Amino acid sequence: MHYAVTYPEAISSLILMSTGPADDVGYVAFRESVVQRISPIKDKLQALFDLTEFEKLTGPQISQLYQNLFSLYLHDPQKIQNLDFSVTEASAKSGARVRDIIMKSHRQDLFPKLKMLQIPTLVLHGEQDVIPIWTAEKIIQAIPNAKLVRLKNCGHFPYVEKPEETFAAIREFMKSL
Repeated sequence: MHYAVTYPEAISSLILMSTGPADDVGYVAFRESVVQRISPIKDKLQALFDLTEFEKLTGPQISQLYQNLFSLYLHDPQKIQNLDFSVTEASAKSGARVRDIIMKSHRQDLFPKLKMLQIPTLVLHGEQDVIPIWTAEKIIQAIPNAKLVRLKNCGHFPYVEKPEETFAAIREFMKSL
């Protein structure tokens, strides 16, 4: 969304899958949802909340940490086996630093700029995503030519939990362009 509103002339259409919220209100709800979901295993995820501790982890430990976390982002946690968590230590640690910067940075309200987008937009969002579905609904209300595909019994990774529906929606959208 940030790229689209900053460089609207560079894109002709947009697909947002499990997109983050477009304003602080949505981010607060997202953070609250994460806190609620991780509470049963918060101790297992402690290194995610402390960049110094995260930096000490090995590749396999990082993979296990992400597997524990992202299983909570799925409607069916057993499907976590379908996600590949093979990351290099350098990549994961760089990503953690970026995440730390993003989480501490000031977000902006993208809605005024989203209302100015004049491109076909597809928003795919699982109804059980850790990012509340109402944030996706607000995004499609803001973008004049946007369509929301709500995926039932689906969390944050639609291509894992609902691949047929996800790719059918993307193919249909692409045909309509």
